[in-house]
Amino acid sequence: MTRYLVILLSTLLTMAPTLAHEGHDHGAAPAASLPAVSKPRAEAQSDQFELVVVLEGDQLVLFLDRFADNQPVDKARIEVESGTWQAIASTMPDGTFSIKAPAFAKAGKYPLVFTITAGADSDLLETTLIVASPPPSVTGRGHRQPGWAAGWIGLGLLVLLGGVVTMRRRQKPVKG
Repeated sequence: MTRYLVILLSTLLTMAPTLAHEGHDHGAAPAASLPAVSKPRAEAQSDQFELVVVLEGDQLVLFLDRFADNQPVDKARIEVESGTWQAIASTMPDGTFSIKAPAFAKAGKYPLVFTITAGADSDLLETTLIVASPPPSVTGRGHRQPGWAAGWIGLGLLVLLGGVVTMRRRQKPVKG
């Protein structure tokens, strides 16, 4: 009999994490294939240039390529406007361009106009940078840790098993 109770107890303990109902944690979520928070970015292209803009902190990082062959353009003058804000990009050692842009620190949609001059070529590109609001922070207040139900169920079954074993030992043998 005790052997059956041990089997029952081990089966119930392995099933306990699946007993949670909606609104409760059912274990670790599968790993996301994309980062949880990505940096705001925008793209623009013409028949001459392709431009990718990435907001990194208070810096706009610009990647400029020739549209026809995707070759990077590392020597260019890039002027940027967004409403009343204007700036000229600085060339970085890695061939990208950078602009200090604290104007984009808040969530919102920012129309951007780029005037690009590279040698004899010049172009005007437009795009919109969308800066999303940060996700609300999640606190652990009021939430129990995953697996709390399994612990309570296991403890209850252990007490039950102890009671059954104690009762079996106290029973008087039946004489027949």
